[in-house]
Amino acid sequence: MLTNNQNDTALLPNQEEGFNLKEFVTDYLLRFWYLYVVVVGMALTLAWLKIRYSIPIYSVGSSLLIKDENTKSAGLSQEAVFQDLGLMQSGPKLLNEIQILKSRPIMESVITKLGLDVEYYTVGRVITSELYPAWPIRATLHECKEDGFNVPFLIKVLDDQHFELSVRGHLATHQFGENVQLPEGNFTFTLLGPSSAIYSYKVVFRRPVEVAGGYVGALSINTVSNYASVLELSYKTPVPKKGIDILNTLVDVYNEAAIEDKNKVGHNTVQFIDDRLKILNVELRDVEGGLELYKKQNNIPTEISSSVETLISQISEYDKEQSELEVQKSVLASLAEYFNSQLTQFEPAPLNLLPANTQVATLVGRYNDLVLERARLLRSATAENPVVQNLSVQVTALRASILETIGSTQKDLELGLSKISNKNKIFKGQISTIPTRERGLIEIKRQQGIKENLFLYLLQKREETALTLAVAAPNSRVVNPAIGQGGPISPNTRSIYMTALLIGLLIPSLFVYLRYLLTDTVQSTTEITNATHAPLLGAIGYQKSVDPIVVQKNSRSAMAEMFRLLRTNLQFIAAGQANQVILITSSVSGEGKSFITLNLGITLAMADKKTCIVELDLRKPKLVKYLTKETPANGVTSYLIGNLDVEELVQPSSVHPNLYYVASGPIPPNPAELLLTDALAQLITKLRQEFDYILLDTSPVGMVADALLMGRLADSSLYIVRYAYSKKASLQLIEDLQRQEKLPRLSVILNGVKANGGYGQQYGYGYGYGYGYYEESAKKKWWRP
Repeated sequence: MLTNNQNDTALLPNQEEGFNLKEFVTDYLLRFWYLYVVVVGMALTLAWLKIRYSIPIYSVGSSLLIKDENTKSAGLSQEAVFQDLGLMQSGPKLLNEIQILKSRPIMESVITKLGLDVEYYTVGRVITSELYPAWPIRATLHECKEDGFNVPFLIKVLDDQHFELSVRGHLATHQFGENVQLPEGNFTFTLLGPSSAIYSYKVVFRRPVEVAGGYVGALSINTVSNYASVLELSYKTPVPKKGIDILNTLVDVYNEAAIEDKNKVGHNTVQFIDDRLKILNVELRDVEGGLELYKKQNNIPTEISSSVETLISQISEYDKEQSELEVQKSVLASLAEYFNSQLTQFEPAPLNLLPANTQVATLVGRYNDLVLERARLLRSATAENPVVQNLSVQVTALRASILETIGSTQKDLELGLSKISNKNKIFKGQISTIPTRERGLIEIKRQQGIKENLFLYLLQKREETALTLAVAAPNSRVVNPAIGQGGPISPNTRSIYMTALLIGLLIPSLFVYLRYLLTDTVQSTTEITNATHAPLLGAIGYQKSVDPIVVQKNSRSAMAEMFRLLRTNLQFIAAGQANQVILITSSVSGEGKSFITLNLGITLAMADKKTCIVELDLRKPKLVKYLTKETPANGVTSYLIGNLDVEELVQPSSVHPNLYYVASGPIPPNPAELLLTDALAQLITKLRQEFDYILLDTSPVGMVADALLMGRLADSSLYIVRYAYSKKASLQLIEDLQRQEKLPRLSVILNGVKANGGYGQQYGYGYGYGYGYYEESAKKKWWRP
């Protein structure tokens, strides 16, 4: 038995610590173990069903090298061979190329090229799986109305000639190959192979512009490192073959678009040269016609005199130099007109027409790079994008700079032409000595030579540009072709099972924790031992029987054994003292103190101890009625008022020869005053002389003070706490009674413990109940823990 120490109350866990982890684990979590088994089992079952019927997702990957100035091999590649033509510029920026690869227009081209705007599925009993590319049927869309897209066409193949078509609940039978006219449009369905069984398929027509976003979302592009221009492409799809085709086609479409952008400069240059050639062709034809007319009018023979030939040979060198300057002047004038036009504001400019003017060619090359970069970004962004707007500003500024450079270059050309004109004055003096007809002939042939040189120059540049277009290389090269990357990445079996396990553990834990927080009744022996220093004498199991007497002679039931254990523990409290008076009380009515008193008395009587149970709950007596099934007319109240002798008061019981009882008698109007009389003390003294044990069944101490008034008469006290009935707050009352010694040798008994309750967690008696050890114990039901 614990000693009473007021200082020990500061150590009570419930008073100071609040939440008690050990109590929560031992008395709640372990008690509801079956919840964990059920919930975890259900969670794992649902996880298995999810894995079983989820469509697996695979990852397909490839590597793509984006070419730039560092990756081009100077002097070896085709681009290096034609670098002097000015059309092969530096490579694109890596991040911009990622955005272009993930642009919707590029993906729309991939969808159209692979025919992904028509989706085919096989319909199963549980899941529907996509078919690619082994389509059993082919659906051809002739005309699809607005409400015909995204509508499932359910097709059941009946035989090699017929199929059943269901669209929005409308069912009809058709032949393969016929033109099916529906409110959604006109379609043709073709069976691609013989059918030996009935299969069901689903066909859905999509708009590329609508589904492109979903395909782009499944595409992931990352750089290998900050120092390499290699991109890692990965695509997630339920059909690996489909992902492989999408990645390969995406690279092809991207390269085609890059070549198209690169050739745009060349196409504009060819168009510019063709326009100039048309004009020069007319001028040259006019000059040659004028020469022929001049010879006819002046009767000049086909072969001119040797003196004229000599003079023409002398001035040919100056004419060649003047011709080159005139060509450049003409080209610069055309370029100035090109850059002054608003129609060509964001169009690439002709580039390889100025071999003698590197400054203008460099500026035009930079201008074309910016224009092409802006056009490529517009495929994945809008004109309001900050990067696009920045490029637009740079293009406008560079056009102004090019026009300024062209103006200064034109002034230099004018100066060069002026110098040549001065040289030509010398020859004009020599020409003046030639006869008039021959002098005119020389002037005409001179104009003819200038036009011919310019015409030949433009033809040469046109061929160079055409050759450049023929050998244009893409901006990228496939490092690793698309290939599947192992098994499915989704569903993640391990992750799903781990999540299910955690949820299966969390849900019952939350339930138990909420029950722990919301439960205000005593649920375990641990709560009692943590709340009070009063020793816990024993625990009594829950009894479903309506018979209040659970202890029988020669009984080996669990309940009988519990009362025998309680009888044994009483010996430790009394320490061998004879003729003990034991007061039994509780906090409120209904906690089982009368039940405990009756069966404990029977147990003591069976141990050859002469025992008397005294019904002192004068307000609500039940003890003797449990024992005799009747309510005696006389009892303690009759004795206390002097109407009954002791010999008449004590009555033998029919349960056991050693068991006697004293009834309470009529309910008095003043129970407390009667209990304070000396007659009660005299009664207890007389009973001590005759009986080994006197058990006093008193009123609940939490409701009235009757039990406290009788504490002076008892040797020890038993306080009954009922499992899942007594309030936790009542444990503080026990501690107060223990600390203040208002009841002698106070001990606690936990009554009504169920099989899944807190019994057996703190004692170590070596006994239990309901486990098949006792021959009279009822067998447990299979569903009961």
